[in-house]
Amino acid sequence: MKSIFDWLNQITLYKNPPTSFSEEDWALYNPWLVNKFVSMNPDYLELANYLQKFSMQNKQQHYAMYRELVPKRKVFLKYIKSKTKHNEKLANQLAKYFNISTTDAYEYIGLLGKDGCKDILGELGFEDKEITKLWSGK
Repeated sequence: MKSIFDWLNQITLYKNPPTSFSEEDWALYNPWLVNKFVSMNPDYLELANYLQKFSMQNKQQHYAMYRELVPKRKVFLKYIKSKTKHNEKLANQLAKYFNISTTDAYEYIGLLGKDGCKDILGELGFEDKEITKLWSGK
């Protein structure tokens, strides 16, 4: 195994048993990423939602559940990226506020939306002009 895409092909197409992989292979298996990619396919959204409850369990068991429940066929699991680009300064401010990484802060921006971000920046003491500038990324 070289990447997450190899694991996704195993789940959807090749379906090798969990015992056929080495410890190095399992080190590359990321249940969170698998759930994220699988959930991008509308046909598997409910399955991914259900199986994310088991992401914290054994990686082999997580793989085995997907292997058994996803039909054997070639599937393109497209990762949908956010279309919105925000200023790094905005992400940094939210990261400090929530005590999270800037990577997570970008996701928070999408969840909070413009009004939620404005409220938080207001709490942090930013003026309306500064907030507008941070939101627009200028």
